[in-house]
Amino acid sequence: MLKADKALIEGLIFAIAMCGWIAVILKVNPRYEMKSYPKEILDTIPAQTKEEKKGFMRMALPALLLFFAIVIICMQSDYAGTDASFITLLLHAFIVLQIWNLFDLFVFDWIIFCTVNPKFMIIPGTEGNPGYKNYRYHFEGFLKGLLITAAGALLIAGIVFMLVSA
Repeated sequence: MLKADKALIEGLIFAIAMCGWIAVILKVNPRYEMKSYPKEILDTIPAQTKEEKKGFMRMALPALLLFFAIVIICMQSDYAGTDASFITLLLHAFIVLQIWNLFDLFVFDWIIFCTVNPKFMIIPGTEGNPGYKNYRYHFEGFLKGLLITAAGALLIAGIVFMLVSA
């Protein structure tokens, strides 16, 4: 049986942790996250350097792996000793990841990035660019996130299913 209350809590914690870490990356260097900026901003600045791409990977990859490992460990704990089906685990994982996708859209992208637009999120040389108010760009990212979260949920559910069925 789906443990929806656990999925909601874990999703909120995951969303806050992921968005918090993205904020840290942006604070270190907003150019590290250039892939997440609208085209009208990117068209006004030099392309991301190899060093910036490496800097992003050094900061993002370990955190992403850690956060996903934590989701797997939490789900394993939630369903240990149960006869949870793969579909139940898939739904749980999808809820967790979709809460992050929704939180990222509404809180991080629309409220913080587009509305508040703090200085640490502004790439030097792009101040006042209308792309910072491009709500549609972030909504399109959210729609792409539906596919990404579905794929992530399949992977996580498969791992947890193997762990709890062993």
